[in-house]
Amino acid sequence: MFDALVFSGAIFGFKTWKQDRIWVALAWAAVIGLDAVYAHIMNERFKHWQCPRCHREWPGTSKEKNSKCSGCGLRLHQLTP
Repeated sequence: MFDALVFSGAIFGFKTWKQDRIWVALAWAAVIGLDAVYAHIMNERFKHWQCPRCHREWPGTSKEKNSKCSGCGLRLHQLTP
């Protein structure tokens, strides 16, 4: 849904570029800003991911998580249905 909104906004922006350059530039800056905020939130959520069984923070680094929880021993492959 968000992608379709951005695509339609881009088409509208190219059509009205000559009249509304400031508004088109501000809209693109807002989209880039929202994307940066979303990426930051998702990165923090991954870093502080909790185990669904014992609710401790899942061990590992900010780039890669360990294969099992240090608290209860739940393995990553047990999370999939």
